Amino acid sequence: MGGSSPAMINTLYDGDIVVLQLAAEALAKLGAKSAIPVLTNALYDDDGMARTYVAEALARLGDKGGISALTNALNDDNEWGRLAAAETLGELGDKSVIPTLIDALNDDDEWVRLNAAFALGKLGDKRAVPTLMEAIGDDNRYTRTRFAAIETLVKLNR
Repeated sequence: MGGSSPAMINTLYDGDIVVLQLAAEALAKLGAKSAIPVLTNALYDDDGMARTYVAEALARLGDKGGISALTNALNDDNEWGRLAAAETLGELGDKSVIPTLIDALNDDDEWVRLNAAFALGKLGDKRAVPTLMEAIGDDNRYTRTRFAAIETLVKLNR
């Protein structure tokens, strides 16, 4: 189904972050290409999570602007937006984002680093190995991040 009802597209303007998230996900699952212009406009929302949900929907709809927006979301002030962006970038399989995910391994937030490590494992590219090795040896990193780095290295060496 490539179409979508205007009512569903209008829910993106609801003002409730949960409604926006569910509407963006539904539009992506429906393959609603007609929603791309509205989703693109929503990339300028003040809420970092809203921007991330919209970027994810755009990327799932095959819009290259979604990948770019998710990459930009890794530099957002909102750590929840950064960690969601890292996770989604790993799921989408676009290897052009690998350098950005490698940079995210040094994010201030542990959960962003963790999601970046797992995303790199999903993408299966060995360019991340040196940075992952550094993460394992860094005693200042949290155990979860070091575990994610180890698990990702195991995946990459299969």
